[in-house]
Amino acid sequence: MENKMFCFQCQETAGCTGCTKFGVCGKSPDLARMQDLLIYTTKGLSEVTTRLREEGKEVSKDVNHLITINLFTTITNANFDDEVFYQRVKETLATKEDLLAKLANKENLSEAALWNAVSNEEMDVKVNLLSKIKDAILGSGKEESNIDKILDEKSTKVGVLATKDEDIRSLRELITYGIKGMSAYMKHANALGYQNEEIDALNDILPTETAVVDVKFKEQLKGVTEGYKDSLSTIQLTSYEPNRLVYKASTPKDGVVVFSEIYYPGWQVTIDGQPVDIARADYILRAINMPAGEHTIEMWFDPQSIHVTESIAYAALALLLIGVMLLAWTQRSKIAKKS
Repeated sequence: MENKMFCFQCQETAGCTGCTKFGVCGKSPDLARMQDLLIYTTKGLSEVTTRLREEGKEVSKDVNHLITINLFTTITNANFDDEVFYQRVKETLATKEDLLAKLANKENLSEAALWNAVSNEEMDVKVNLLSKIKDAILGSGKEESNIDKILDEKSTKVGVLATKDEDIRSLRELITYGIKGMSAYMKHANALGYQNEEIDALNDILPTETAVVDVKFKEQLKGVTEGYKDSLSTIQLTSYEPNRLVYKASTPKDGVVVFSEIYYPGWQVTIDGQPVDIARADYILRAINMPAGEHTIEMWFDPQSIHVTESIAYAALALLLIGVMLLAWTQRSKIAKKS
């Protein structure tokens, strides 16, 4: 196998396509593989935490922080310590096993969510234990082909190129890198003592399948806690203006619609002319409760602050006019007395 690694995470990748033998950043092949493995096991952990939240069970801030630090550690030039990645993989697997025991429903979980090494020996075989690679590289008597075999075996299972479809692979990695960027900010916020369960939960979900909504918006969504994807449902943007959007929607049953529009106080929504409440989903997006049937949805920006400002401006203008009139009346009175 020609490729000992594959990484196209940064803009400086070899040939603008990907580093396959050694990272331009200085990342070695064995380190690249351990980073791939850490992402793989973190995806498994995130799948378990998502299922726990669906069952209404709490996920501790320590678990949230572990996912955040795992993602942050794998960004370009963040950490080149081989042993750190090995230890994080072990910690992630152990944490996942503890959480799996709390799940009531383990059906349809992926291999990443269910796999674990039951011993160090098994981990040696299953996860390309770093010492094997180091022994080969340092000349312990193993041939170069053994290095390729070890690297190739795992890369076909968990590396970037394990996804054969280039479009799916690119989209998946784009989402992963976006979440890594968010985790970098969250890691520093955590260091300053800031915690936000809603943001932490975003690290654990697949946005196309799940939306995170703060419990304070429960009433706006009429108590809905579980959604669904329905291939029969459609929604189309039919009119777009900076402060006004119109959609046509059709759905066979009640549900929740999440719009790729920024949530901000002041946006108003109607369904077929009837006002409805807006909730916030995924921390920054708009969401509404949608009844079954065909509907017209209208959104427009009409914040209360504008009306308050207008009222103050009109009141100030009225006072100014009254003041001018009083001043004119006073001056006229003085002129009349002199004459």
